[in-house]
Amino acid sequence: MATRVAADPQITPFLSCWVYEGLWHGEAFSDFLRSYGIELPAEPKLPDGSTPMPTRPHRWRELRVRVGVGNGLGLVPTMLGSIMTRDFAAIHMIWGAVNELTTLTGYHALIRRCEHPVLHQLLRKVIQDERRHFAFYRAQAKARLQRSRTARRLVRWALSNLWTPVGAGVKSEQEVDALAIYLFGDGPQGREQIREIDRTISDLPGLGGMTIVEDYLDAALRRAAERPGWAGIAPLPRAASSNGHAPAPTHWAKAGARED
Repeated sequence: MATRVAADPQITPFLSCWVYEGLWHGEAFSDFLRSYGIELPAEPKLPDGSTPMPTRPHRWRELRVRVGVGNGLGLVPTMLGSIMTRDFAAIHMIWGAVNELTTLTGYHALIRRCEHPVLHQLLRKVIQDERRHFAFYRAQAKARLQRSRTARRLVRWALSNLWTPVGAGVKSEQEVDALAIYLFGDGPQGREQIREIDRTISDLPGLGGMTIVEDYLDAALRRAAERPGWAGIAPLPRAASSNGHAPAPTHWAKAGARED
C-alpha cells in the first residue's frame, strides 16, 4: 500500500480482503501445527495458557526485529519505481499472480505428498481462497499488459532479473530450496506441476516462453547435488526411499518432534 496501487478503487478493496483472509489462513495452519506440539515462533500465552488470537501481529513484530532496518529501507526502491512509471502496478499484479499460483500449486503438491485427511481438508479450503486471489491478480496483470508495451517490457525484465519464490528473504536460501525440492523435485508429477505454473504465466501478454519457476527448481536441485546435505536433505540412494520421493529435509523431523 506504499505505492500508487493504493489509489486504485479496485485493487485497494481486494488487498483489504486479501490480507484479512491471509491472516486467518496463517492462524488455521498455526492451529494445525500446534496440535502436534509445533509452535514456531513461540507466542506469548494468556493467563489460562491459551495463545492470543490473532497471533500474526506477534510474528510480524518478530520478523521486523530479525530483518532489521534494511528491511524498512527496502520499500524505498518500490516507492520510487511506483512514482516514476504508471506501469509499476503491472509488476505488483504479476508478482501477486505468480506467488498465489505457486502457493496454491504447492498446497496441491503437499496433498499429493502426504496422507493426512485433516490437513487435506484444511488445504482444500485454503486453496479455494487462493484461487480467487490468483484470478484477481491475473486479470489485473493481463489488463495492464495488454494496453502497454512498456508494461510488458518492464514486467518481463523484472521477472527475469528480480523474481524469487514466496518466502525468499524471510527464509534462507537453503530453507526455500528444501521446500521446493520436497514439493516439486520428487519426480515427473512435481515437475509437471511446476511447468503448468510457467505455462499459465507465459500465456499473459509479453511473457511467452518464460520458465522462472522451473528455472528456480533446477537451480535448487543443482545446489543440492553440488553440496551434500544442502537444504537439510541427506544424500540417500534412490532405492532407500520407500516411494521414490525425495526425502524430507532432516531438520523437519527435528522440528516436529514432541517433547514428552
